[in-house]
Amino acid sequence: MGSAVSGIAVCRFCSRRVSPGDASGNRAGGEFFTEHQKRLINRTWRYLANDLTGHGSKVFLRIFDVMPTARDLFPSLRYCQTHEQLVNNPVFKGHASRFMQAVGAVVDHIDDPEGGLSQLLRELGEQHVNFFGFDQLYFQRFSESMMYVWTNELGNKLTPGVRLAWQAVFDFIMTKMREGYEEGQEAANLRKQTGGTEREEEITNDPGLPLPAISGSTSPN
Repeated sequence: MGSAVSGIAVCRFCSRRVSPGDASGNRAGGEFFTEHQKRLINRTWRYLANDLTGHGSKVFLRIFDVMPTARDLFPSLRYCQTHEQLVNNPVFKGHASRFMQAVGAVVDHIDDPEGGLSQLLRELGEQHVNFFGFDQLYFQRFSESMMYVWTNELGNKLTPGVRLAWQAVFDFIMTKMREGYEEGQEAANLRKQTGGTEREEEITNDPGLPLPAISGSTSPN
């Protein structure tokens, strides 16, 4: 199991999903979740944090099932034809694990999600500008796939209140990554307009790049 689990907070763009008097408990000024919602996230995250790679793999398998073109972003997976081959592939497993660590980092940074964590998520989103064939629609599919896996894994623990809280978490992650992606696109377009060169680093077209270090992120024992 991971580190001691904290609560979750969401950005101002996602707080519209949470009504001011939702599920008992009042929201203090500047907070994005009620204390009750934080407890719901704490209570349910522990069931997911005990196997970060396994649950992350299920999210990516779901994405590939509903949107097969997403697999084209991972050239090193071109020879993996079955789910079993994918879950045993080091690149696939690494990306799945890093994704779940990012979710754990949001859990751990409930009190200041708009701090350094937001910038790290934007940087992660910006990296996707360099992945040939990436479509912003993937962000939405990713959120849907996370909820699909959470529903299967949590079962009757995913009450309407829990579902609402986790959806806000997914929205927070995807919003920040989308912001970074759009900022990266704007920068790339500006370089083209001014005759500048594209980034010099070699792009493998494989989004298995390391997740920026996030202190306090949840990781398995």
